[in-house]
Amino acid sequence: MIKLFMNRQNWKMLLLCLTAPLLFTACGGGGGSNAGGSGTDTTAPTAPAGLAVTVASASQLDLTWTASTDAVGVTGYKVYRGGTYLKAETTVTSSDTGLTASTQYCYQVAAYDAEGNESSKTSQVCGTTTAAAAAASDSLDTAFGTGGKVLTAIGTSGEIASDLGIQSDGKIVVAGYSYTISDNDFALVRYNTDGTLDATFGTGGKVTTAVGTSNDAASALGIQSDGKIVAAGSAAYQSISTTYDCALVRYNTDGTLDTSFGTGGKVIDDPMGFSYVASALRIQSDGKIVVAGPRNDSSVVFALVRYNTDGSLDTTFDTDGRVLTDIVPNNSDKPTDLRIQSDGKIVVAGYSYYQDTSDFALVRYNTDGTLDTSFGTGGKVTTDIGSGYASYDVANALGIQSDGKIVAAGGSSSNFALVRYNTDGTLDTSFGTGGKVTTAVGTSNDAAYALSIQSDGKIVAAGSSYNGSNNDFTIVRYNTDGTLDTSFGTGGEVITAIGSDDDYPYALSIQPDGKIVAAGRDDSGGYPDIAVVRYLP
Repeated sequence: MIKLFMNRQNWKMLLLCLTAPLLFTACGGGGGSNAGGSGTDTTAPTAPAGLAVTVASASQLDLTWTASTDAVGVTGYKVYRGGTYLKAETTVTSSDTGLTASTQYCYQVAAYDAEGNESSKTSQVCGTTTAAAAAASDSLDTAFGTGGKVLTAIGTSGEIASDLGIQSDGKIVVAGYSYTISDNDFALVRYNTDGTLDATFGTGGKVTTAVGTSNDAASALGIQSDGKIVAAGSAAYQSISTTYDCALVRYNTDGTLDTSFGTGGKVIDDPMGFSYVASALRIQSDGKIVVAGPRNDSSVVFALVRYNTDGSLDTTFDTDGRVLTDIVPNNSDKPTDLRIQSDGKIVVAGYSYYQDTSDFALVRYNTDGTLDTSFGTGGKVTTDIGSGYASYDVANALGIQSDGKIVAAGGSSSNFALVRYNTDGTLDTSFGTGGKVTTAVGTSNDAAYALSIQSDGKIVAAGSSYNGSNNDFTIVRYNTDGTLDTSFGTGGEVITAIGSDDDYPYALSIQPDGKIVAAGRDDSGGYPDIAVVRYLP
């Protein structure tokens, strides 16, 4: 037997505890559900209701629920993900960030009060994050040159690339002209696939050719199936000349002149003393060479000329090898590009100008050089894009889709401008607005100079845009309906500053692997240099 000895005070305390059990803490009794609480509230809040999960992005899910109630008051809510405590919130919303794309996450929520009493959890509710956004296709190809860019100097006073071609082995050839102290000459440069100069071509990858006795310039380039390279442009015979002749030069694969072509590799076409230059060139499947350019006598007209593989005029083409086309009487009509359809018909694009207004102009020819009267009106189409006085609509480039539709690109009122035509020359109203698309990129002076159509039908235009101080290389990609392809660059546009001064791309080509190559000029060094830039697809 254990005897308890209590004094008078102990007996009073025992009696107090027996008669007032709610004051057990004074007697050393146990705590409530929260050891840190006062013990005055042991009832948990009601469970939250209406838990919902909303997808915010590829990395975020948002949660909402209905508030709980409590006899004293709800302090907050505990959020659980996959049964594991995630975070506490004081409102009825929560966001879970840093999640993995295309992944399901499941949540529960419970309420708690100041005493730490926690309600039962809600039923589990799940949500799945969206797929990751496609990476923007605006990256310069850092495997090419320096950060995707190559600058090349040839002469002492600058050089410009006007056209480019990609060989079957992936090497890149650009053609243009190189300034010297007294005049300028045809200039070609060939690059390896990594952007280095191809030392097997010319001298250190470079070739210059004097054609006339004065200013010579290559404006267009074609690569034959045997690898030989044809450049076309203009030649002059005076130190200051306003009369130019059409000039063609053919090079062997090593950059030497092909003496089986013309005279010593050169052809100079001087039709009756009128000024005539080549601005575009294409090679037919039979090897014949087609060039287009403006001819100026009493007025400026489209000139189309076809040469045999040896450089002689093809007399099966409009009897003398030459076709002249006046688009609009009394206008100046200037062709800028040409393409050969799969059926052999030839499409030429340019513009028709009169008194501070110009329009896109297209002409289609049959294989014998006659006008194709199934196209437009008598083989001709003009398109007004802008409106009003000093509205300049100029087509600088041309492409033919696999379905035969024709796309012309250029500038209109300081914007990129594209027009798509059906095979009969009517506007394709499924493209843009009534067949036309204009795109403002910079603050002013925007224009497309080159065009290429991808294998998936998307349209890529290269040109320049003004950034407020100077002009930059600008690439814009369009979906097949003429809307901007927002998976490319920023909203479909990529702007590249090559140097600190003006940069202009005049040529564009798409490699078989989808990479985009643009070439032109960079004016940062006092004199312009040839600039070549390659972009990832």
